[in-house]
Amino acid sequence: MIRNAFLAGASLFVLSVAAEAQAQVPATEPEQPSTSTGEEPNEEAVSQDLGEIVVTAQRRSERLQDVPITVTTISTVELRNAGVTAARNLQNVVSGFNFSAFGTSPQPSIRGVSTTNSRPGAENPNALYIDGIYFGAQPVLANDFGDIERIEVLKGPQGTLFGRNATGGAIQIFTRQPSFTPQMDFTLEGGFYTGSGESHTAEHLNMRAFVTTPLVDDLLAVSFSGGYNYTPGYYTNVLSGEGDGGVSQLSARGKVLFTPTSSLKMTLSGYFINNRSHEMFTEFAVNGLSVGLLFPGSAIASKPWQTAPGDAFTKGDTEIYGGSAKIELDVGAGTLSSLTGYNNLEISSLGPFYAAAVPDLCRLQFICIDYGLLFSTEEFSQEVNFASRDLGIFRFVTGLFYYKANGGAIGSILEQFIPGGFRVQDDTFRTSSYAAYGEGTIEASDALSLTAGVRCSRDIIENGNRLIAIEGKNTFNSFIPRLSVLYKLTPDVNIYATYSQGFKSGISGAVNFAAPVQFEPVRPEKITAYEAGIKYATRNFVFNLSAFYYDYKNKQEQSFFGTTNFTTNTGPVKIYGIDLDANIRLTPELTLTGTFSWLPKAEYQNFPNASGTSTILVPGVGYIPGIGNIPGATFDATGTRLIRSPEITTAATMSYRKATNSGEFDASATVTYTSRTAIEITRAIVQDPYATLAAQAGFRFDSGLRIGIYGRNLTNKDYLVGGFSTSGGFFGTPTPPREVGISLGYKY
Repeated sequence: MIRNAFLAGASLFVLSVAAEAQAQVPATEPEQPSTSTGEEPNEEAVSQDLGEIVVTAQRRSERLQDVPITVTTISTVELRNAGVTAARNLQNVVSGFNFSAFGTSPQPSIRGVSTTNSRPGAENPNALYIDGIYFGAQPVLANDFGDIERIEVLKGPQGTLFGRNATGGAIQIFTRQPSFTPQMDFTLEGGFYTGSGESHTAEHLNMRAFVTTPLVDDLLAVSFSGGYNYTPGYYTNVLSGEGDGGVSQLSARGKVLFTPTSSLKMTLSGYFINNRSHEMFTEFAVNGLSVGLLFPGSAIASKPWQTAPGDAFTKGDTEIYGGSAKIELDVGAGTLSSLTGYNNLEISSLGPFYAAAVPDLCRLQFICIDYGLLFSTEEFSQEVNFASRDLGIFRFVTGLFYYKANGGAIGSILEQFIPGGFRVQDDTFRTSSYAAYGEGTIEASDALSLTAGVRCSRDIIENGNRLIAIEGKNTFNSFIPRLSVLYKLTPDVNIYATYSQGFKSGISGAVNFAAPVQFEPVRPEKITAYEAGIKYATRNFVFNLSAFYYDYKNKQEQSFFGTTNFTTNTGPVKIYGIDLDANIRLTPELTLTGTFSWLPKAEYQNFPNASGTSTILVPGVGYIPGIGNIPGATFDATGTRLIRSPEITTAATMSYRKATNSGEFDASATVTYTSRTAIEITRAIVQDPYATLAAQAGFRFDSGLRIGIYGRNLTNKDYLVGGFSTSGGFFGTPTPPREVGISLGYKY
């Protein structure tokens, strides 16, 4: 039963966020701290003091230098400058962040913490929040960004304030808000994929619009945003030589702001996304490893940006809609907030698991599999929280959280000679979660502040397999603490240390019928994290450095073979490294921003029963379980580095902005580098080191018109943003190739 949350009595505790913030926001600290999704700073406001950057990762607007964790904040202008249009591009501006996906399930990694679980109801250990509303369904991240105000990537366990399965971190996306000042912002991009390498030449159209206006001054305002993203596809079909993998995405969002009194603010929001994609399963066979090798005359897509779909109906259709209601009431001692969210997601996809055009004999033997998936999920969340003002030397945030989700997935083999195909998967899930949390900070002296926090949660996880008529139900309780110390050595230098934990619920064994121990439940994940850092900030220079160590237990790993998969727990995992970011104003017009992450250790300390696909190809069967050319049901992955955990990730952006008599000129260039990383556990799919370059320049006239040019992935690197192995082969999905284009914009 859906229950409204009620304000909890105060717990203690606080924590803070901070380190890699790049957003430019007003230099003064807000008079009244806002809660998780209060008024966001204008993304184009240029701070006169780099040391006064504001973040909201502690459920209130706070100065970056005064919060003791690591966060990267990117404004919409910075996203545009770096050529970031979707979550898969965030790794180009956020160090320690790696994006990968399995079909319809994006699986980002933060500091090596990720998931391979794509089953219905599976949630990422890096929690996603949009305007303060939790999104458990991973496919949301597969869509392009729209009306973004800014993005905050919180690194490390967010076990208290953002504790829903946030063992690795949290991704907060803030969309633009209604205003009582009429505004309009329109951008049209006309791009062109140049056909470099194995890619195909193709046009790319991207339109975004935002408009807001008051209906009743100081009482009622509305906003509307929309977007359209289209390309006929930059993949090259190896059979015809024509383009393939088209995308057509339409999105819309509307908001209503109601302020009946100076102390009460209500915001209603609704959104819709329709994504028709033919690139979702346009994989290529890594190193040519496809079962098509067994059949003479097969045409195998063996290079990035090649495709040879065995089924002309390869597609992935996604429809997402939902809404939210936020109520904020100033009660004198602080702000009382209610956040209600509803999200509905449906996916229909079809893809070949062999990356080749093959004779019918391959399908008749069920070696070449065309797999269809119908996936749906419905989510409801209710949160009530209270963020206090400074009460002498003490301030706190506390609240209650309720989350409910249900849905399922139907998987079918859809062969041409079997009308309608036949089902091989019919899973259901239901999740109910209850939590109470609180954080409080005591300013022990002018230099010393102490923070403590806790989250108590109860998750009820139900799974069912309708093919074999079995259901399972498990309850997982957790108590997640956090402790921080911040000390101001000087007005410009702070040092801090933080102890925190993260928790991710387990899974019922009902859908684990293919596991080595059949129907074995999957235990919850738990991370214990230690972090220490130093923050230095002056008017024209910011430098933040942090070091971290994770003790990661019961990591959940999914193995996939043919049309079945199962999830098991690993032994302990050890992760440690450093994060560094800097921002320097070289001249009044020229700014250099850099970010760097080093992850020397991210490995399984004990994982003797790992599962994977070998490179041994058996006629009539396909690729069999094992590792490399060694067959076997399991193999020992102890000492192996985690997938999606490159040792080094770094990025640097040079930005230039110059006012003239008729307007303003701006230009920027972003360079990124990522070291070698494995995409799947057997190391048969590995991404070599790569560097990318994005650049743009434009001129905004005083009238509001802006004309610009841009280039994305100018180095034309075909690095992988997805990969997996099955009995049909080893498959990879590359990032989009080089794109150049022009942009037209208008703003008032």
